[in-house]
Amino acid sequence: MSKYTIDALNPVSGKRESEHHVILFLIRDPKLIPMLIRYLSECVMIGADTAQVLGVSLLLNRAINYHYCKENGIPVDTTVPFDKKYRIQAINNSTEETHDEFDSMVFLIRDKALPAALSSYLHTCVAMNCDEAEIDGVLELIDWVSKYQLEHGSKIPDIVGEEIQRCIDSIAKH
Repeated sequence: MSKYTIDALNPVSGKRESEHHVILFLIRDPKLIPMLIRYLSECVMIGADTAQVLGVSLLLNRAINYHYCKENGIPVDTTVPFDKKYRIQAINNSTEETHDEFDSMVFLIRDKALPAALSSYLHTCVAMNCDEAEIDGVLELIDWVSKYQLEHGSKIPDIVGEEIQRCIDSIAKH
């Protein structure tokens, strides 16, 4: 399903996720901003904890800052991880381009807020006149996530326990 081979490690829990349970998005993708706005809204609506809402707000801020800097020729700080919850190693299976938490983020497919966010991503693809292959790929992702959640259930996204402090410490350092 994924065009990436992914190893996403949560250093607090020690749990690893692969492309079979996460979706990778690159910070350079302009469609990420409206998706994160919808994801943030959905997190609030489904009752995600305050730490999760704060974390998503910071992701959204970083994405907006990244695109503003790129559009205005301002150097982008690439020393700060974009995804503060996971250590990511990903390889694009077609181009062999590598990605990590400094240029990408992952969503767990069991994340209850993800379907609404993917729907927003799809609408943005259509509005931006993306090619048919990309739109079909997003439709496949939506179908995959929906089937997975129907079969295995979904979970309200959260940042818990030691993850909260690690994320706060990471934000404070940068």
